[in-house]
Amino acid sequence: MNNQHDPARENLVMTMVADGYCLEDIRDAVGYSSTMCVRGFLRNKGIKHVPKTRARIEKDARNREIVRLREEGFKHSEIAELVGVNTPVVSAVLRDAGLHGHKKDVLQKTCRFCGKRFYTTNEQKLYCSDKCQRGSWKNNGNVKTWEIRRRSKMRSAIIDHDITLEKVVEKYNGICSICGKPTDWDDVVFVNGKKYASRLYPSIDHIVPISKGGEHAWHNIQLAHISCNAAKGARHE
Repeated sequence: MNNQHDPARENLVMTMVADGYCLEDIRDAVGYSSTMCVRGFLRNKGIKHVPKTRARIEKDARNREIVRLREEGFKHSEIAELVGVNTPVVSAVLRDAGLHGHKKDVLQKTCRFCGKRFYTTNEQKLYCSDKCQRGSWKNNGNVKTWEIRRRSKMRSAIIDHDITLEKVVEKYNGICSICGKPTDWDDVVFVNGKKYASRLYPSIDHIVPISKGGEHAWHNIQLAHISCNAAKGARHE
């Protein structure tokens, strides 16, 4: 049978679509040369979403069942067992449907600083924005003094822009000043195609931390593994 206009065949196509058949079933039953011909005919009729294969129909039905079970309160593991799939599959389907995680009630609250009405799912939230929260701290005398002190010291600190990690490694012959072991430029890991430094990678350590009045100058820096630098934190050693 060719792909020319045939009212009887077109009526059969529309009947099969209404009965839930896929494009491949319609192609084989009606005699179109390809599923693209069936899809083109249906688009001319304003029908865009018809599954291509029987497997797709079964998958869509499975996904609807997963969503239904979640809305009834079943856990991800329980849904996976009932439907016969892995838990990650359930999570992916629910995430696409906007049902990933637990549902939270949307609350209408009044900002304690500006009095504006706002909506949130966080029962502990008291302010409509970070700006209002900072304003409340200042009015109540609860400004984080350590944060103000740190920023002030950063603004007044001496910064030597000639310092680079390569120069620091060369100055200390690649030896960590904290543990005395060699650093390693090649100690990196790749996650999703992005490069990240690992434990033995070299880093610049401020002997007196900037947050405690130290300067970004040659007399106040040393070479350290990233792990040693992190372990030291803001201590003055």
